[in-house]
Amino acid sequence: MLYVIAGDGSGNKTEIVASLNDLREAAAMKDAEFWLIFVGKDEPTKTDGVIINWASENGVWFEVIHSDEDVTAEDGPYAGGQKVHVVKDGYRKALGMLTKAEEDVAILALPINAEESVEEDADLFSFLERAMDAQINVLLLNNQLAELELESGDDEEAEEEDEDEESEDDEEDEDEEDEEDEDEEDEDEEEEAEDEEEAEEAEAEEPVFTKAYLNKMSTLELQSLAKGQKIDIRGLGKKDLVTALVNLANGEVVVGAEPAAKAPRSRKAAAPKAAAPVEGVYALVVVHVSGMIYTRTLPVDDALALIA
Repeated sequence: MLYVIAGDGSGNKTEIVASLNDLREAAAMKDAEFWLIFVGKDEPTKTDGVIINWASENGVWFEVIHSDEDVTAEDGPYAGGQKVHVVKDGYRKALGMLTKAEEDVAILALPINAEESVEEDADLFSFLERAMDAQINVLLLNNQLAELELESGDDEEAEEEDEDEESEDDEEDEDEEDEEDEDEEDEDEEEEAEDEEEAEEAEAEEPVFTKAYLNKMSTLELQSLAKGQKIDIRGLGKKDLVTALVNLANGEVVVGAEPAAKAPRSRKAAAPKAAAPVEGVYALVVVHVSGMIYTRTLPVDDALALIA
């Protein structure tokens, strides 16, 4: 297992040593070699010194990448190392060694601030981003080997695009709802207009039986109208027809109609003759209720009992 140590940050000595021991034991369980590469700096931190001392005491192979030709493995802050790679760009050299390695690799990062972006970590995080793009894991050595996760600019742009699309979808949904409401209002208005037309037609179809209106009609017209309303017109004169039709319009039960008494020829009033019951004779009963006309045929006696 190859681990590259990079960054100017520091950490708790006990936690860092414990993390290094865990990584070394994990490699031993896989029967894999465990070695380190430092991306060196002009002034190593105390944490760098802790890691170098730990490696020397435990016989761990480590190498150093540095830009200064005077840095050696024999003396100085990196004494005890097996090899020094002198290059101008230490991060570029480290990334090249990681990508070319034939074994498992990872980076042990020591950022100054792992939670917020600070100017001092700019070069380090640029290196870490390129390494993560190359599918190399980054562990925070000064944060109990937590795995580093970076949000790329593409992710932020994708999130903004998703928010814009959601906003556009919401606006489209609102527009569709408004159109549906308008369509429903138009349908309601059309239904109301149709109901009003039907009501007007129904009112127009109902006969208007006012006395003044009926008196203007001839006897033949009144007889025809009475027949249409199923009134027995036998023996009815114009006055009787008018009375029967007016009573029908007022919702009264009309059983035929009794003819109006004719003026007596003598000065003495004639006594009315009682009508003898006739068997097998039926009367048509017409009832006018709430603008509706109901008819039924009943025996005369039952009809008379109904209106008594």
